Amino acid sequence: MYGAPTDFWFNKCVEYLRFIAYNNADRDDARIHYEYARVLETVARRTAEGKPLPPCLLAPPAAGKRIYDTRPDDLKQKPRYKKQ
Repeated sequence: MYGAPTDFWFNKCVEYLRFIAYNNADRDDARIHYEYARVLETVARRTAEGKPLPPCLLAPPAAGKRIYDTRPDDLKQKPRYKKQ
């Protein structure tokens, strides 16, 4: 029971960190993005060892934002100027 985390719990942690990183409203708080980057590095190491990718990384998120970016929710896109 104790020792290295099982694949099930590791995959759940990856899924939760992904949701939090995608939906974090405070863009000045870098801790969440740092932890998400750390877990992605761990996923890369585990993949090199022959373990499969967590299923949550193979599909778009089921809830919350679909795109990972640091753009605030209320920031609109820059207008595009038409060439005359």
